[in-house]
This record gives sequence, structure tokens and C-alpha cells, in this order.
Amino acid sequence: MSPEKEEGSLRRDDQKTKAELIAELEAMRTAATSRDSDRDTLALRESEERYRIVTEISRDAITVTDESGKLIFANSAMETVFGFKPEELLGTQIQDYFDLLHPDDRDRYVSQLQSIKQVGDTVHYDPLRAQCKDGRWAWVRVIGTSYLSASGRPCILEVNQDITEQVEAAEAKQKLAEQMKEAQRLESLGVLAGGIAHDFNNLLTPILGEASLGLFDLSEDSPLRSRLQRIQKAAHRAAALTNQMLTYSGQGQAVTEFLDISKFVEETAQLLEGAVSGKAELVFDLADGLPTVQADASQLSQVVMNLIINATDAIQEGAGPIVLRTGLVDVDNVESKFIVGSDTLLPGSYVYLEVIDDGCGMDERLQSKIFDPFFTTKFTGRGLGLAAVLGIVRSHGGAIELDSVLNRGTRFRVLLPSAGNRELPGVLENYPTEDWRGHGIVLVADDDAGVRDLMKDTLERAGMTVLCCHDGREAVEVFRRQPDDIRIVVLDRTMPNIGGEGAFDQIRRIRPDAHIILVSGYSEERAAQYFIDKGLDAFLHKPFEPMTLLEHVRRILESE
Repeated sequence: MSPEKEEGSLRRDDQKTKAELIAELEAMRTAATSRDSDRDTLALRESEERYRIVTEISRDAITVTDESGKLIFANSAMETVFGFKPEELLGTQIQDYFDLLHPDDRDRYVSQLQSIKQVGDTVHYDPLRAQCKDGRWAWVRVIGTSYLSASGRPCILEVNQDITEQVEAAEAKQKLAEQMKEAQRLESLGVLAGGIAHDFNNLLTPILGEASLGLFDLSEDSPLRSRLQRIQKAAHRAAALTNQMLTYSGQGQAVTEFLDISKFVEETAQLLEGAVSGKAELVFDLADGLPTVQADASQLSQVVMNLIINATDAIQEGAGPIVLRTGLVDVDNVESKFIVGSDTLLPGSYVYLEVIDDGCGMDERLQSKIFDPFFTTKFTGRGLGLAAVLGIVRSHGGAIELDSVLNRGTRFRVLLPSAGNRELPGVLENYPTEDWRGHGIVLVADDDAGVRDLMKDTLERAGMTVLCCHDGREAVEVFRRQPDDIRIVVLDRTMPNIGGEGAFDQIRRIRPDAHIILVSGYSEERAAQYFIDKGLDAFLHKPFEPMTLLEHVRRILESE
């Protein structure tokens, strides 16, 4: 073959090879594109399956709304969180969803939703409340983000996390902390009030006692009688005030009896009709046949009078009536949110007294302060007021409901445990002791000189010999020297060195049958707890009348 022919043949072979190569390359490109497409399709399917699994196993409610505000997707957790099945919500407008939000949270949610303006924006909403299908409110934390759908339309995806348990737990923790703080505050005030009242009772004992002894010494026509009687009256009023302080601190002296609350309220309120007249009218709505309550009548009268005076101050001149209502309620029907003074009431029936006015009412801030000692909205304070009311009610095992709306009025409801239809047994009559005379030695121990002098003077007037000591240690030493000669020992409960309790134990070890009278400015219930089953002969509460001391001494001596 000639060189020319050979060169042409090679050229044709090269051209064929290039065509085939191009075809092969095209085939390879097509195959690669197909493989890429298959991989993309597989990746898309895997992504969709992954998204489906995530949304279905999620405990959070997930929703998607399109640009028109229509709900186009909801996962199965919607039923777990809100009680709605997804199909119940699909196709609804977001405005309909707004209606399920708490009114206090709705505007805030809308404002935060509108802050999602561009694709990719993510907003963490403030916690809000949404109403579930069963009517309860669920607290949710919402995260919202915007994205473009496959069709290119903007959508908003929201994840709703149910945080109801966390919110309720935090609220319960906060409430417990507030309760502990309130308990500590009340305890501190109680200790302060109790200490002041105890010291005042020590001061009032000789004032009241000396005035009483002075009246015994004066003739009936003496011009000094009226002055001593005024001193005596003032001392009794001061004693009532200190008892209010002890009541507030939970240490008050209670002399309980079974009372018909309706009859008691009517009788007590009648004493105030003159003071109320001209400002308001007392309207009685008192139930008949109520179970009795076991209460201290004098303390309960303070409750009734304080609440009526409080209602009178709250209304304007010539305004509406003050309603006094009594009835019976079961503790299950008491709304705990209104309870003051006791977070939990024991199960059972409670007799109640309501005092209702349509006066100025109170906001929440004022309601939180009115039971504080000496708090008042008036120009001058009126003492313990509602603080004493709360203390009295608490000491009787009850509580107070307070429901007040500013400019619309106030309702106080005092709840007292029902005692059934019982009556007190007969009370022993007092011995006439003014002319009584005795003999023998009485040992008196009190760290207050005024109280010691009063008891010494009182007992010596009745013919007794009195040995005085300024503390428990001296009393024990004196008793040890002549245990058989001392007929009665009078011990103050609170003394330096050795107090009344320690002196009691040591004296009884010296002579087990020694007669002992305990004296205290605190209540008998509190002071006598230590002496349960120890055979204490009598308890004398300060301030006391001289004849009360003589009555105890006479009964002990005449029982030997």
C-alpha cells in the first residue's frame, strides 16, 4: 500500500475512535446523571422518612402553617399535648388557633409571630397558655421558624413543648417559699408580741391588784373610790389589749364554751348599732339550727366587732348595708385561693360568719397587708385590729376567707370548726373570799417586786404568813429548810436562775404532795403543758384580781 493510502486509512480510524469515544462519554455522562438522580431521590426519601419519624416520635406538638395562615400539618403529639387529633385542626386558620390562647397571652403571641419576616428567621416565644380540648390550660414553650416549601411557598413551622408540670412545680416551690417566709414573719412577730404582752401583764398585775385592794379599804362614800375604779377599768382594758397581743402570737388565754354563732353574732352586733347608725345599716341573715362552735366568747366578740368596724370604715356616708350572715359549709366547698391564715383546713364541716359591705374594696397589695399588726389606711392606727382577728381565728382552728374587689366591696368569711350540738357542763360557783381568813405559811416566788408585794399584802390580809423569794433557786432553798411548814407554794413560771418549771420539779422531789400554784403572763394552755399529769394545783393568769388568788388558796386549803 502506498503511503498515501495508509495515511487515509489511519485518519478514518482516528475519526471513528473519536465518535465512539464521544458516544461513550455521553453514555457515561447519562449514566452518571442517572446515578446522581437516584442518589438524590434516595437522599430525599431518607430525609422525608427521617422527618416523618422525628415528627411522629416527638413529644412536642409540631405544626406547619402556609402563607395564608392555614394549618397544613400537625403531628400526633397534638392530641397528647392539647387533646386535639391532627385531622381536627388541619385546614383551620391560624386566627382560630388564636382563640385557644389565654387572653393575657394572645397579643404577645401575635406580636412575636409577626417578628418572623424572612425565610430562616427563628423566634423563641415567651411561655404562654393554650386551652386544651378538655378546657384545661396548658403552659407551652414555642419555637417558630420560617422556610420555603418544595413548591417555593413560605411556611412557618412551630414546635410546642408542654411545660405545664415545670411551671406548676415552680409555682408550688414559690408558694412554699412564700409560706415559709410568712410563717417566719408571723413567728417573729408572735415572739415579739408575746414578750411585750408578758412584760405588760407583770406591770398590770400590781396596778389592777392595788386598785382593787384600795377599793376594799375605802368607805362607800369616799371620793377616791371613783378614781380607783377608773384605774381599775383602765387596767382591765390594758389587760384586754395584752391578751389580744398574746392571741396574735398564738399564746392567748382562751376560756372556751359551746356557742350558737347566730345568736352570739346578733347579741354582739347590737352593741355596735349605735356606732354604725348614720353610716350604714346592719342587715342580719342568720341561719337557725346551726351546730355549735367551741370558742372563747370574749375573743370571738373581738372578731365580730373588728369586722363590723372595718366594714363601717370601708363604706361612704349613707352607703349600702353591712350584711351579717351565718351558715354551714363543708371544707371541700371552700375556695383555697381566698383563704388567709391557714393553707389547709382539716376535713369536716365549718360554721361561718360573713361580714359583707359594698364599700371601697381593696386591691391585691392592700389585701396582702391588712392582717399585719398596726397596719391601717386611716390617719391614726387602731392597734392590732385584723391581726388580732386572724390570731384569734387561727387559735380556734379556723381560717378566714377574704374576697375583695376595688371600689365594689369586701367579704370576710370567718370559718370555725363545727362542734356539733353540745353544751358545756355546769360551772362551779366562785367562793365568796372577801371575808375569808386562813392560817399557815405561803411561799411566793416571783422576780417582779410589784407582783410579790401584791400577793404578800393580799395573803397577809387573809391571815396567812408569807415568805417571798425573787427566783426559783431561792424558793427551793427556802422550801428545803421547812418543807412541812409551808402549806402552799406560788411560783411564777418565768424567773431567772431557776424558772417555775425547774423549781416545781425540785420542790416535788423534796415533798411529793406539796401544793403548788403556777402564775404566768402567758395562757394556761401554753404554761400548763409542762405540768400535764404532774398534779399542778392551780393556775393563775396575770394580771389577776387579789380575790382570785385568795379563791385558789382557799380551795386548796379546804380540800386537805
